[in-house]
Amino acid sequence: MRLPTFLKNISVYVFANGLSAFIPLAALPIFTRLLSPEDFGLFALFSVFVTFGRPLIALGAPTSIRRMFFEDKNNFGNDLATALTFPLFGGIGGAFLLSFTGPLLEQTLNLPTTWLWAALFLCIIQTFVAILTSLFLVHHQTKAYATWQVISVFLTYVFGLAFVIGFHMDWQGRALGQMVAVGLLIFPALYLLFKKFGPLGRPSFTCAKPMLCYGMPLIPAVISQHVMTNIDRIILAGMVGLSATGLYAVAFQLASAITLVHAGFMAAWEPWLFQRLKNNKKEDLIKATQAIYFYILGALFAAGGIVLILQPLLTLLVSNRFAEAAVYIPWLAIALAVKGLYGALMVFVMYHKRTIILTYATFVFALLNIMLNIWFIHLNGAVGAAQATLTVYILAVFWLLAFTQKLHPLPWGKALTTLPQSLSSFVIPAPKK
Repeated sequence: MRLPTFLKNISVYVFANGLSAFIPLAALPIFTRLLSPEDFGLFALFSVFVTFGRPLIALGAPTSIRRMFFEDKNNFGNDLATALTFPLFGGIGGAFLLSFTGPLLEQTLNLPTTWLWAALFLCIIQTFVAILTSLFLVHHQTKAYATWQVISVFLTYVFGLAFVIGFHMDWQGRALGQMVAVGLLIFPALYLLFKKFGPLGRPSFTCAKPMLCYGMPLIPAVISQHVMTNIDRIILAGMVGLSATGLYAVAFQLASAITLVHAGFMAAWEPWLFQRLKNNKKEDLIKATQAIYFYILGALFAAGGIVLILQPLLTLLVSNRFAEAAVYIPWLAIALAVKGLYGALMVFVMYHKRTIILTYATFVFALLNIMLNIWFIHLNGAVGAAQATLTVYILAVFWLLAFTQKLHPLPWGKALTTLPQSLSSFVIPAPKK
């Protein structure tokens, strides 16, 4: 796949992500007028629990299956069949853990045990869907991936609005809407997995072993990443209260518009970069480095646009009860932009199967984020949570830049000097001979 095709795929993903982001943004004025900041805080904690639980249930299946696709395509049917068993075994393990930790989690997160079990079910179903979307990515089926994403988000918010408006439910209506939407989508997901990407082979420990060796070390890294991104809401709920957590969650949702750039880039980036690194050509490394430069420019532009556009329009997007969310937006927009760069650089480490290093490093940064959140919230109030998250991601990116350069040296200088030439080569096509 040539660089212009790579950028074309990014444009498809960004368009789909933009449409997917517009749906929650359109629903936000309704939710903020029907639900209280406390409701947003409780739904944020429910979402955090799902976010932490999903990698434990998935056992690295969505990531491993993408890597196995480039290893041995002749054995891929067996790999896929094996990957589909991971969420089943993960779900059994999750049920065992939840049966013991349920009361403690209920007290910590202020969530009923019933909803913790519902979140476990949600994690299992989402893993099957994540495996399907991973296959869309490695097969470069950009339109299928984009269509699935938009439909998923649309159904989630349609059902969420239906339960909140039609049945006068609180935050639980939003959670139930998410569950119903995913429950409906699992049927076409399984059909596509068995028919479109079949025939499946047979699950085997021989296939499971390399997949687990690749994916399992990533689980602590992914969870630590979630700690870096989501622990602020748990700490806020404990130190400040559910109302502040709800305001923070609304600001985070608005600032997350920047993930349009990140998600669109990453969807095309990982399979494209794996192929470039496999070719191991100098010109491919230059193009990969230039792609990172493009991402940095796009992310900074998006962060600035969010701050300049959303803050003045905040009172139009949310009710007056959520006006105080404006103070968090600049910090969170920049933090999410830096986080995206961390994710892009992490793919180099994943390709070289040095995921255990990511695990150690991310764990250290996650602990640092917890300490800084407590300290900054104590010093500056609720906004300290956003400041702590930004600080940790800046430190993490500097470390990852140094490690990536040691692992796979990138031609940063050469890529920068040839950047205008490369840009003009696909903006202005060369004349045909």
